[in-house]
Amino acid sequence: MSIPVLKIKKEEDLNLLDEDGNYHLEIYLPEIVVLVRELQGSLKIRAVNCWFPYLREVKGDVSIDAKGSELSELKIVHGELNIHEEEIELPSLEIVIGQIKVLAPIKLDKLSIINKKIEIKSEDVYINENVQIISKKKFIQIKNQSDVERISNIQFENIRIQKNINTLSKVINIDVTHFYGSIEIIDMNCSFNNLEKIYGSLIVRNNDKTIINTPKLETIQENCIVNSSNQTINVSHIKGKLFIEEGIGNRFPKLETIGKLNISRDGSELIADNLIEIKRKTFIAGCLKSKSIEFSSKKSHLPYPVDIKGSFKLSDFDRKFSK
Repeated sequence: MSIPVLKIKKEEDLNLLDEDGNYHLEIYLPEIVVLVRELQGSLKIRAVNCWFPYLREVKGDVSIDAKGSELSELKIVHGELNIHEEEIELPSLEIVIGQIKVLAPIKLDKLSIINKKIEIKSEDVYINENVQIISKKKFIQIKNQSDVERISNIQFENIRIQKNINTLSKVINIDVTHFYGSIEIIDMNCSFNNLEKIYGSLIVRNNDKTIINTPKLETIQENCIVNSSNQTINVSHIKGKLFIEEGIGNRFPKLETIGKLNISRDGSELIADNLIEIKRKTFIAGCLKSKSIEFSSKKSHLPYPVDIKGSFKLSDFDRKFSK
């Protein structure tokens, strides 16, 4: 669900702020104090000398386009961070999940974890030399529940959950709401009861006789790769690619949108009854079954060109794309 954009252009606009921060915030009024504590959307600062004394977390991107801003308590940015001007203070910043682009001098000595890359185009930029880049980390092996319990901040790792002859646990439980790395699952029952978002990828291999439980999962930010049969994965949105490498009976009952779809082999199958949108070019050599992606609906979108080499279970396909 989209959230509104709140633009602060005059003093009276500050009365529209609330503690929930359920909006994208754009600041055009200089030399103000902004008392918001958390933002569900993005933050754009386009006025000089603004102070955010309580802001601790931004769920979207942060772009600082004017001099003299101080965000003294900001600890985590879930999107990208762009710093375009001088005299910016971010003394508490620890985590940036997107990439960082720096065009002006700044000190980020508390920064400890990022997910993507840092692009620096200025002198006098100080970044903690021990910063960890999640996307470059090796996969940590998880074979028992005790392995999970031994890893502090497991959500900032890339993990491979894999059953072998020494595995004692019947189910591996990961109790986090957000996972910032990638997760690979091989022949193991896994439960993510509270997981809402995976910022990396979800990879499932050789898992035919085991179950993945994701009742609250809304978004996979990167890719979902499945090389297995009879998987049921509850996720609503996949921003990157859904790649069914091989396997039948793979069900995504909550899935509504996909960045790109690839069902790569004849005999591979995706069942996604609530799918309504595929955003980019799609290749299907197997079978896609969906009830909701109807071409008569204004909400539906199947991008052209589409390469079809197998059975494609969509109503009215021949009439719409036979040209």
